[in-house]
Amino acid sequence: MNKVADTFIINYQGNNILYDSLLNISSISDENLSQLENEQYDNILKKNGFLHTLEDNKKSIENDYLPNSATIIPTLGCNFSCTYCFSTPSRKEQYLEIEKATAAIDYIVDNSIKKNKRTKLVIHGGGEPLTATDLVVEISKYFRSVCKEKNVKGSVLLCTNGFASEKNLDLIKDTIDIVQISCDGPEQSHDSQRVTVNGQKTYKTVLGTIDYFENNKIPYIIRTTVTQNNLHSLNQWVESLKERELLRILHLEPFLENSTSKSNGLSKVKSNDFFDIYVSIDKTLLDSNIKLTYSGCSERLIKTEFCNISNHFILTPEGIVTSCLESIDSNCDNSDIFILGSIDAENKIDINKEKQSFLTQRKSLNIEACSKCIAKFKCAGDCSKNCAGRTGDIMTIGESYRCDINRSISVYNILKSCGLLNGECSYVKIQSAIIKTATNIGSNEKKLAFINNNNENPDCKSCSHENDTGCEAFGEEEE
Repeated sequence: MNKVADTFIINYQGNNILYDSLLNISSISDENLSQLENEQYDNILKKNGFLHTLEDNKKSIENDYLPNSATIIPTLGCNFSCTYCFSTPSRKEQYLEIEKATAAIDYIVDNSIKKNKRTKLVIHGGGEPLTATDLVVEISKYFRSVCKEKNVKGSVLLCTNGFASEKNLDLIKDTIDIVQISCDGPEQSHDSQRVTVNGQKTYKTVLGTIDYFENNKIPYIIRTTVTQNNLHSLNQWVESLKERELLRILHLEPFLENSTSKSNGLSKVKSNDFFDIYVSIDKTLLDSNIKLTYSGCSERLIKTEFCNISNHFILTPEGIVTSCLESIDSNCDNSDIFILGSIDAENKIDINKEKQSFLTQRKSLNIEACSKCIAKFKCAGDCSKNCAGRTGDIMTIGESYRCDINRSISVYNILKSCGLLNGECSYVKIQSAIIKTATNIGSNEKKLAFINNNNENPDCKSCSHENDTGCEAFGEEEE
C-alpha cells in the first residue's frame, strides 16, 4: 500500500514549518528544506511522523447515507428585517407539522443507533424559530424523550436572533443544550443591520437574552456577521463583552452578497480586512478561555465536507428535505441541486438517492482546485451553494475570496501552534508565506506539497492572493 504525505512547507520569517494537513500536525524543521532531494524529504517526514496511508483515511470517511443529525426549521416567519438576510425571498407565515418533525427525529436517532454515534438536533430559522416558541419546545421535548427512551446521547442547539421575551426564554431553557445568538457588534453597528420588521432597534433586547443565558448557565455562542459597517467596532465590543463576562464562544462570518444586501447597498468585507479583525480579536481573547471560531477554518478538527451532507439534512416547514439552509424551496437559486426530497403524506422520508450520492461526492479530496491547498481539510471546499452560484457547478470552486481567507487563517493557526507569532502578524506577512500555491514534489506515491515564494500552480484560481472574499472529523462530530 502506498504511503502518502499530505505535507506542506511554510516559509515564515526564516523558519521552515512542516504541516500535515490530514493529520493536522506541525513541526519546525532545522533543515534547509528547499535544497533537499525527494529521498531526503521522505526521511524528514518519517522522522516527524508525517508519513501515513491516505487510502486508510479515505475509507474512514466513506459511509452509507445514515444521517444521525438534522436541522429542523419550525417556521419561515420572522420578526426581523436584517440588511443582508439570504432567506427574505422565502419568508412566509408557515409552520412545520409536528408529525413531520417527529418523523425526522425518529430517523436520525435510529441512524445513531445503527452507527453507534451520538445524535444532534439543530433548530434553526428560515426566519426566527422563537416566533413559534411552543412548537420549538414540543420538538425539543420529543427529541429528548426519544433519546432517553432509546439510550442515545444527543444534544439540541437552538439558533435565534435573541429578540425574545423572558417568558419565552423560560419556556425553552430546559429543552436545549446550547444556543447560538446573532449579535452584530456594539449597539449602533448591530442596530444598523438587525432591526425588527417594524424598524425597531433590537440590540438591548438581544444583549438581555445573552445575559439571561449566562445567568442560567446555559452554554451559548454569539454569532457575528462581519460587514464593512461593523468591522472597525468589533474588537472594542469584544473587549467589553469579555470584561462583563458575557462571552464564551464567538463565531465570526463575513457576509456574502445577495439580493437583499445589494438592495441595501452593503458591500462585502475585503479578505485582508476580515483576516485582520479575526487576528485582532484572537489576540484580545488570548488570555481567556473564550473560543473564536469561523466556518472556513476549524482550528481543532479536520473535515472533508463543509456542510456534513453525509450525516446531516435540513427539514423545512413545507416538509422539504434539503442539504442547504439557503435552498429551502423552489424560490431559492440552484434549489434543484440541493433539495434532496421530502417527508410525504404518510410522514415517511423520501430521499432522491441519486442527488444525495452526487452531493456526498463533494469532498475536498475530490475537488481539483482543493487538491494542492493547505486548507483543504479545514474549509473542506467551502460552501457548495456559493460555488454553484459562481460557476454553476458545485465541484468547480472558481474565484472565491473566502479561499483567500481560509488559507490565511489556516496558516495563522499553524504558525500560532508553533509559537512563531510573538510579534505583529499582519495579512501581508502571512501572504508572503502562502502567496504561491502548492506544488507536488516527487512521485504520486510520495507527495510533498510545497508552499514558498518560488512555486506556483497557475490553474488553481481559488488560491490566488488576488481573489477577494455543524462538521465531521474522522472521529467525532464537532459539538
